[in-house]
Amino acid sequence: MTEAAGGVRTYNLDLNNETQHLLNSISQGAAILGGKGTIKAVNTSWQQLAEKCEESQFGLELGNDFLQSVDQFSESSSTNTRRLKEKIEAVLAGRSPQYSLKYSLLTSEKKCWYRMKLNRYQNGALVLQENITEQMLEKLWYQPLFDKNGEAIAVLDENTEIININEQFKEKFKYDLEEVAGKKLDKVLERGKADSADRDMTSKVLDEEKTIQKGIRYERDGSPREYRIKEVPVKIEEEIKGIYVIFEDITIRKEKQRQLQKNKERLEITLKSIGDGVIATDKAGRVDQMNDVAEELTGWSLEKAEGRPLTEIFNIVNSHTGQPVENPVKEVLNSGIKVGLANHTMLISRDGSEYQIADSAAPIRDKEGELSGCVLTFRDVTEEYRMREELKKREQKYHGMIDNCFEMIYLHDLQGNILEVNQAVLEKMGYARKEIEGMTVFDLHPSRKGTYDEEKIIKQWKNWDVGQRFLMEREHIRADGTRMPVEISTGKVKFAGKEHLIAFVRDISQRREREKKLEYLSRYDRLTDLYNRNHMEEKLESLDENELPASLLIIDINGLKIINDTYGHEKGDELLVKTSRLLHRISREKDTLARWAGDEFVILQPNTELEKAQEFRDKIEHKAREIESDIPFSVAIGVSCKTKADESIFSSLHEAENSMDYYKLTSEKSSRNKLLSNLLSTLEVKSDETKEHAVRMSDYAVQLGERIGLNQDKMNKLTLLATLHDIGKVTISEEILTKPGELNDEEWKIIRDHPHKGYSIASSTDEFSTVAEGILCHHERWDGEGYPQGLSGKEIPLLARIISIVDAFDVMTNGRPYKEPLSEEEALEEIENCAGTQFDPVLAEKFVDLRRES
Repeated sequence: MTEAAGGVRTYNLDLNNETQHLLNSISQGAAILGGKGTIKAVNTSWQQLAEKCEESQFGLELGNDFLQSVDQFSESSSTNTRRLKEKIEAVLAGRSPQYSLKYSLLTSEKKCWYRMKLNRYQNGALVLQENITEQMLEKLWYQPLFDKNGEAIAVLDENTEIININEQFKEKFKYDLEEVAGKKLDKVLERGKADSADRDMTSKVLDEEKTIQKGIRYERDGSPREYRIKEVPVKIEEEIKGIYVIFEDITIRKEKQRQLQKNKERLEITLKSIGDGVIATDKAGRVDQMNDVAEELTGWSLEKAEGRPLTEIFNIVNSHTGQPVENPVKEVLNSGIKVGLANHTMLISRDGSEYQIADSAAPIRDKEGELSGCVLTFRDVTEEYRMREELKKREQKYHGMIDNCFEMIYLHDLQGNILEVNQAVLEKMGYARKEIEGMTVFDLHPSRKGTYDEEKIIKQWKNWDVGQRFLMEREHIRADGTRMPVEISTGKVKFAGKEHLIAFVRDISQRREREKKLEYLSRYDRLTDLYNRNHMEEKLESLDENELPASLLIIDINGLKIINDTYGHEKGDELLVKTSRLLHRISREKDTLARWAGDEFVILQPNTELEKAQEFRDKIEHKAREIESDIPFSVAIGVSCKTKADESIFSSLHEAENSMDYYKLTSEKSSRNKLLSNLLSTLEVKSDETKEHAVRMSDYAVQLGERIGLNQDKMNKLTLLATLHDIGKVTISEEILTKPGELNDEEWKIIRDHPHKGYSIASSTDEFSTVAEGILCHHERWDGEGYPQGLSGKEIPLLARIISIVDAFDVMTNGRPYKEPLSEEEALEEIENCAGTQFDPVLAEKFVDLRRES
């Protein structure tokens, strides 16, 4: 530091007095840096700052490297310090014109805040240091916020006791400062009802967290109100000096939100029940709700439309000019009154589809009468609009009706005289235009001379109001005399200044056919064309006393389930149809015949004694034997008779069912045995499964069963299983069963399914169901590699394990047409080799020993 000429005190290194004068004229601390960051000149304020910072070695003295002082005032990570140096170096090098930074500095007296600014100056930089401590303290402390904030505020000290409250706090909670100063906030406002929520919040704030919550607080008189509560720590010189607690009263807002939600829920229910399109908006005109009809017409789903401006969703233009039309919702929200659209308004859907619409918009108000939104209702009147425009054009220009409508259209006067028709009438009715336009609408009805009172109808037409429409169904006579069922929608219109009637007529022939079909199906069985159970029950309930005695016969096809499982449902259906035709052919005209259930028929014979009904039963049994079928076929029949009026006809039906069940007990076993015998014979014809094979297997199985000590019941089941084990193959085509070469994947899949088929066949009868599981499992292997279930070890039923061994032994020793047989010893050696993999090792050993002993 030197005293220059003229009394100027200088702090510089080789700078002229003019530059020093410039620096001293700056009230802030100022320094000039060289291109490398060296402090070349400072003013008095800077020197004073440097002296204050000498103890902290801040490095602001003349001649020091300014870049080294960055570490002291950056208060940042090493990464940020590096970036800060890069910014300063950029100014020094001329790559950047200026740079600014706020920082705090702990001097020997107190903590201060400064704002540093670097500006490019000559070949270095001019640095300005401004003391902003007072501004920062004023900003950090609460007074401006406290005095001017519109919310209630309490200020707590570091012990979380109240030290001040503002006027809004006094007004809302009805307390003066003298009453609450020094008290805990929760004691004042929660009054033991809020579970110390404020203490929980303030403890977080003291940990330097901002907290916001919603909760109930109580006024002086105990009245509860709902607040949004924010607590903010007040820090001065890095110390928490107190806490702001700001109370935003949201009671009214919450009530409004709840009311709006109720209105919204009611509106949703209303929307779904309205047949027109409906869109509801909020008070800003954004879409809030819309129903299915609105979604369809606008092309927008609620999910995508919600929150968007209605003008984006509801795109309407003038039908004539194509110019945009002002959205009615905007007018409603501005005026608060209901608004309607002009008659020529068109809605353009999101996909470009155009709909002529009629609509109106009305305000939605909450219970206080405040406007909360708008509801827009609209409907597609495209067809009506088109007809109206066309009729208007034809009235003005052609005086005729449109010809390109698919539906038939008639224009007639109030006397019924047909004035004009469209092309659809000519095409569908077969009349020439001159011919039909000289007729009356009454000429089209086949009942004109019967039930029609033309004068009465004409009188009714005259009393109709314009625009009123009526719907009816009639028949029209075509030009060729045939009849066409039609649906007629007729309304009164004004045409050429006179009242006329316009009728839109639709051919409903196809609908009538569907109705007839449904009516048929409600009374008849589709497969047999007999009455169904519903009709028979109605007939039984309406049985007249004059029809007594009345006999009932119930007929059941024996073994139909086995037939369906074995030969397929087509074969079963064939037997049902043949049986129904037989019963229909031999029944009397006054008898009622119905298909009662899957395999049952019921015949009601009025005025018929029990003896006559029994004779008829015998006739059915006899005729049933004549039904041509390659499957053994028989029926079981039960008979009963109602003789007294007070007897229940359904009790008689139950008696007939019991009679049939008794008959089945005595005859069905024989029927099923015949069916089983037929199945086995079929299998022998279709494959290599001979009766001799079954006999040999039974012998081997019995020998092995005796060796391991099976009881008589299991021996009987074993013999039956030996006979039936491959019964499932009867469902496989002969082509696959006798194929000499290798099977393809699809054929092998069919072969592997025969245990399942056999299981179904055996399960359908009581006497064979005992071996159904053995049939299902006879191709399983001891090692779990078999089929169809992949069972292993003793998971496989014992009888199935026995059949697996004896079946393999008999096939090996007797061969197949495509394979030479092995000697018995060779076959036994193969069984030994496969013991523990394919066969049960214990049973295999016992069977081998048994055969070698014999």
